[in-house]
Amino acid sequence: MILNPKVAIILEVKNYSGTIYFDPVFKQLIQTKEGVEKGYPYPLSQLERHELQLKEWLEKNKLKQINIASLVVISNSYTIIRTSPAERNLHQKIIHKEELPTKIPRLVNSQNTQSLEEKDLKKISRNLVNQHCERDSSILEKYKLKENELILGAICKICGSLHLQE
Repeated sequence: MILNPKVAIILEVKNYSGTIYFDPVFKQLIQTKEGVEKGYPYPLSQLERHELQLKEWLEKNKLKQINIASLVVISNSYTIIRTSPAERNLHQKIIHKEELPTKIPRLVNSQNTQSLEEKDLKKISRNLVNQHCERDSSILEKYKLKENELILGAICKICGSLHLQE
């Protein structure tokens, strides 16, 4: 997220390769890579959810509301982006990473008024940092395992053994 006195910009960065198709009818992203199609959650729905969560968080924490803009940023420069011809405006919400440095000032300048004073902006920033919590990523804790319960090695394709021979 990028905070500015005029707008909060939420960035949903995706690292897909091949060709991606934004299907607005079924709200899904379809990746085609080496002739294989794979479906993913719709990034624009994720953005809508993040915008709503930010608005609710600001309200819950009794902080001033701010204008919110959001973008899906495709980090792989070689990814081909496609969508339905009826969705002509998606190019305003979905960009390659190279467009980001010019897109951010345009989003900021598109806001007519400054929605936050410096002190309010600092208060929001401070609260975001203070309330940030790391995602619980310990797989051992999640499944209540001890390190000595892990079986180490790789399964041999020939004999099925868990220990590879040198």
